[in-house]
Amino acid sequence: MLKIEKIKYCSMRYIFKDGSDFYDCIQVDDTLILSPDKQTIKTTLKSKDNNPDIDSFDIIITKKDNKFWIKSDFFEDETILYPLQIFNGEDEHILVAEFPTEIMYLHVSEE
Repeated sequence: MLKIEKIKYCSMRYIFKDGSDFYDCIQVDDTLILSPDKQTIKTTLKSKDNNPDIDSFDIIITKKDNKFWIKSDFFEDETILYPLQIFNGEDEHILVAEFPTEIMYLHVSEE
């Protein structure tokens, strides 16, 4: 089961459903911040391949009402909380957000 306070690392694959492109992003060192109430983390991601079309961006993962949500300045509207589907592993989890034309796979690792 995913526990926000144990997350130590995030990476992301963002795929266009039409197969035209995808982006791989990795966490920037020393950017992960846990909120005092231990219900939210914030971290900065950057292009894994130094793609000049992708600037570094922040993601915020929140646990609210026993569900997980994400918002990011990577998304078109950075104020909207999008629901995440969680696929639990031993110490790594996959969080999925689906959009009309894209799908995001966020890989999170615990301690």
